[in-house]
Amino acid sequence: MDRRTEAWLDVLGDLVREARIERSWRQVDLASRIGTSVNTVAAIEKGSPAVSVGIVLHAASILDIPMFGINDTEEARRTAAHAAAIRSLLPRRVDPVRPVAPENDRELDF
Repeated sequence: MDRRTEAWLDVLGDLVREARIERSWRQVDLASRIGTSVNTVAAIEKGSPAVSVGIVLHAASILDIPMFGINDTEEARRTAAHAAAIRSLLPRRVDPVRPVAPENDRELDF
């Protein structure tokens, strides 16, 4: 894993820990709210890459931690709808590019 990814995980773990402590929640309180174990909450707060992204985002959501510059549910829905509209314009599948051989040597450009 690269250093930038490790740094993001550390920052997210710190944000989760700070938000949990601001609410005077113990790790067990957060664990029960997100449906996981205390060990998983500890791993999130340590920035462990082994925790699923869904669990980490669920913890951030429960703690009202803004993600991706989005602060509320309606804004998140609008952003998701916009992304879906853009995706709908893209091809569903991309075939690998296959080199086309020239029919004769005169077409070679060197």
